[in-house]
Amino acid sequence: MIPSLEVDVTWTRSEIFARDPDAACARELLSPLEREALDRLRPASARTDYLAAHALTRVLLAERMELHPVEVPIRASPGQKPELAPLQSVSPQSAPRLRFSLSHADGIALCALVPVQAIGADVESLRNLDDDVPGIASVFCSEREQRALAKERADQRASRLLGIWTLKEAMAKACGLGFRLDFRRITLRPTPYWELLSLRLTPFHTAAVAVRRTPGTPVAFSVVELASGLGGRWIRPSS
Repeated sequence: MIPSLEVDVTWTRSEIFARDPDAACARELLSPLEREALDRLRPASARTDYLAAHALTRVLLAERMELHPVEVPIRASPGQKPELAPLQSVSPQSAPRLRFSLSHADGIALCALVPVQAIGADVESLRNLDDDVPGIASVFCSEREQRALAKERADQRASRLLGIWTLKEAMAKACGLGFRLDFRRITLRPTPYWELLSLRLTPFHTAAVAVRRTPGTPVAFSVVELASGLGGRWIRPSS
């Protein structure tokens, strides 16, 4: 039997990380570059979402790597995608081979982890869509998908569009292409090389995860909501 590829997806409501002492604790977990990026964001809700996603990611990676979150070596790839840098104290052969992807939107933060394989995750909110569903679909959907959307019930089109949008964003992240990928030229369909998961997290929020896989390899997703904050568990280690 071929072992399953285990994918861990953890999400949380960003407001948890806006409360003291969790807000101060979470900020201390970020790298100097992350804190600079955080301070540049406007409005306050965007800062809270960023803080939640990046602190959550560092805690999840730290638990896997048996490190303190501030010691997790996150860097930007050439395509500006966050990734793990090599650990100087660990040989490449024994270093944990983890891939991750994070996302945040409108009060929700999410992180997905997987061994070895390329992964992308995205979350979006219906509250971030305006009323021009056809106009947005013309940017994110192929002609076939636009025709299918037009046949949906009017009250279902926005949700269906959000599902397509997040899945394509997740695939673009997994490929390291971001907005360089022309979503209009891609029609979502089953493929042996990708495992795609779409999640309705709240009545407003849809998330997606895309994982590259070897054909025939089963993929097992574990989806967990972090319902409480850090509780002061993580503090910056003394130098």
